[in-house]
Amino acid sequence: MIYNQVDFIPQLKVEIIKKEQELKKLLEKVLHEFQNTSDQIKIEGSFDQDGEDPFQPGYASSISIGLLDETDELTDLHTIKIWECERTFLGVPVTRNIPGSKVKGELLDESVKEVKEEVRDFIKEFIPNVMR
Repeated sequence: MIYNQVDFIPQLKVEIIKKEQELKKLLEKVLHEFQNTSDQIKIEGSFDQDGEDPFQPGYASSISIGLLDETDELTDLHTIKIWECERTFLGVPVTRNIPGSKVKGELLDESVKEVKEEVRDFIKEFIPNVMR
């Protein structure tokens, strides 16, 4: 869901932080669940955050799941963006505060349950014998 700068209220910041925390926990659970399920594929994940204030342009948060082969080479990567705040001018992202530019943020629409299914489906695609 896209939010304009006028919609940046304390309740939205709380919602962003809550969703980030929920997805961090989900990532840990999923990694633990699929740990040691395959000899050929290793699963790694991370929560990534750029910036400190969710309402400042340049702030972004996401979770990533990476699948590595026997040689620890990345075979596939799946990233789910949680929140991203950026400044745009005429729809094009810019880094400077140009007169007429706008600050917008985009929050993940999916529920934690939907994200869990998406992540599990991604992993199962590469480890088909996992029947969890």
